[in-house]
Amino acid sequence: MGVFRLYAEIASHLVLKPQDLDQISLDAMAALYSPYAYIGNRKSLKELVLEEAKQLKSCPSLQGEQSEEELAACWFGRKKWQTDSGAFPDFVLAYEKTGLLGDGALLELKDSRGAGIASFNSTLPAARKQLRTLVPLVTQSVQRYEKCCQCGPDERDCFYLIRTHKQCSKQSRVSLVHGTFFETLPNQDLLAHLWQDVLRQANAPDELLGQIIPYLAQLDRAEVAQTRQIEKASVKPRLRIMSEIHAEGNPHTYPEIPPRSVNLIFKQPEGIDENGLVEWVSDCFGKDRCVVRRLNKEFELELNSAFKAEVKKIHHRRNGMHIVIQTVV
Repeated sequence: MGVFRLYAEIASHLVLKPQDLDQISLDAMAALYSPYAYIGNRKSLKELVLEEAKQLKSCPSLQGEQSEEELAACWFGRKKWQTDSGAFPDFVLAYEKTGLLGDGALLELKDSRGAGIASFNSTLPAARKQLRTLVPLVTQSVQRYEKCCQCGPDERDCFYLIRTHKQCSKQSRVSLVHGTFFETLPNQDLLAHLWQDVLRQANAPDELLGQIIPYLAQLDRAEVAQTRQIEKASVKPRLRIMSEIHAEGNPHTYPEIPPRSVNLIFKQPEGIDENGLVEWVSDCFGKDRCVVRRLNKEFELELNSAFKAEVKKIHHRRNGMHIVIQTVV
């Protein structure tokens, strides 16, 4: 399954329990959905991990009767599997070969008390990332899980579950956002500009910039962040690239995203015209195992209870038109 059902699970729950919009953790919101091929918060979401670990029983490489605890240990490749990695991403949705946006997506959570989106400390936000570029724990856990179910592609969509004003009931907003809202310039180009600014700040001559920057631009964020062994040094230094979201890259600053709304936001696909948009969205939810009923410009989803969602558009000031699927609780 994918992000359409993930959104529907979260929105359905918040329609039934609107007080949870600003009271439960984003981990608890994400845990309303399954299946997951990777779960980062394995300590507080132990029950979810053990339930998901049952999927590994179908794996031919696992012999004999194993407990759920043992299956979880096999899944994460360590006996002390409840230790959180603290790495990107927080979750990986299980791949199910639906062909839908976000099938097998990487999911990162960002919670903030204010109007801004919490800073990115462990990654640069992106529209898509390759599994092999993630830390080994994540990559190998996903591979073990999907080997027993259905192996997915290396490159995955990135989605971000964000909440702002998390302690203010009247202003709180929750959105499941595709990385296209954040990555308006390819990360490789972004890092090239970063190195250029740093070197210019150091008064490096322009002719030297042209020689050095192409080499620095080849390094991705993970390579830059490696701990360095320096001869005769008693410390091991490392560079850390963090990022903050510009106001124009924050969907919660746009008037189309009102307080107490739950949103799914992604770039408008090519070839979908205005007249066919709601039908296309309804079809996506249907393919992701949600019961859908069309209601003119709105549509109704039926999970634990029926709720209405509206299809809107939002013009990203730096990256064009995006689609918003929205319900207000």
